[in-house]
Amino acid sequence: MGESRWGNSVVEEFQKRGIGTEAIRALLQWAFEQPAVQMVTAQTFPELGPSIKVMERCGMSFLAAGSEPGAICYGITRKQFLK
Repeated sequence: MGESRWGNSVVEEFQKRGIGTEAIRALLQWAFEQPAVQMVTAQTFPELGPSIKVMERCGMSFLAAGSEPGAICYGITRKQFLK
């Protein structure tokens, strides 16, 4: 089983319209349709409040420090997502 990495952003003029949240929810839906996927994690930096809000709106919770210095990691399990 592998790991995929990707990044996302929303152009400033289109921010605060729910586009990021909708996109991440769609990605989570697709991910959990894959039988092997049991958990999705995401990393950001504590100063990126809008990124944290999107993750929280999508049901993700803080897990631990991230893999890069200063990063933080959020995640959601299949069971949590399907509630």
